[in-house]
Amino acid sequence: MVHNNNRQVFGLGETVFDVVFKNGKPIAGHPGGSTFNCMISLGRCGINGAFISETGNDHIGDITIKLLEDNDLSGEYVNRFSNGKSALSLAFLDEKNDAEYDYYKDYPNQRLQLELPEIKKDDIVVFGSFIALNEAVRPFVKKFVEYAHSAGAIIYYDPNYRDKHVHKLENLMPTLTENFKLSTIVRGSDEDFQNIYKTSSIEKVYNNISEYCPNLIYTANSKAVKVKTKNHELKHKVPNIQPISTVGAGDSFNAGIVYSLIKNNIGIDDIPGLQKESWDKMIQTAISFSTEVCMSYENYVSKGFAKKLLSKS
Repeated sequence: MVHNNNRQVFGLGETVFDVVFKNGKPIAGHPGGSTFNCMISLGRCGINGAFISETGNDHIGDITIKLLEDNDLSGEYVNRFSNGKSALSLAFLDEKNDAEYDYYKDYPNQRLQLELPEIKKDDIVVFGSFIALNEAVRPFVKKFVEYAHSAGAIIYYDPNYRDKHVHKLENLMPTLTENFKLSTIVRGSDEDFQNIYKTSSIEKVYNNISEYCPNLIYTANSKAVKVKTKNHELKHKVPNIQPISTVGAGDSFNAGIVYSLIKNNIGIDDIPGLQKESWDKMIQTAISFSTEVCMSYENYVSKGFAKKLLSKS
């Protein structure tokens, strides 16, 4: 086990402002984005981290940076651009309070004009969603993740591959494969893998992914969470709840895994030999993070949840 108390988590992802609609009316608005949501949850839970992204030099950008700073996260690596606008995401909740999305984006031609942060062995990098595949920012993303990989960081990848990108799959598959090869842990949903591999069988998904990354976490909404590694095959039930909103549920699940890796002092060299009990604890923590987020319109764990967690540590 590592004994570096100065480990950092670096999240690379989009920033968007989520406006949540129910019955055709806006009911909530928060800064969001898959990795952003994950990082806010981690910051609230006392994890040392920095977010790497871009946002407009506008009111939404100001709100986004303030939320990072209010949750003790560095916004040093968020590029503020003036030639364009901060992105918007409209989330429409159905009768089960599951969300469908429309996006509005106006980016400049030159993007992610940033210096790379220093990364040390056993730091953690979280990345995913379409920014990890987008050719407009791919040079920066690839350079950053390759650097983190070579430095001995744990790379946590959530493809978050949605229906609207299925028609691009043939062109994007080489980039997806590159991301899998660089990853220590891949966490995806049944929807992601149905879109990528045309199957919801974890065995078939693992057969595809294990060639590149040996550690797969497979989530299926309210059905179950499964883990498959070279040594283990695990299944966890998910609590039966009535969610208020599922926006941010998967993102905070990711935060729960990363939180566990830090708090249990699990480094890159420990992961291949992790025992079943360690995986079980990580998954249960991740489920508790995800469940918490489903009980509000926020995209991240509440400050009350974080306070209780910190009081136990």
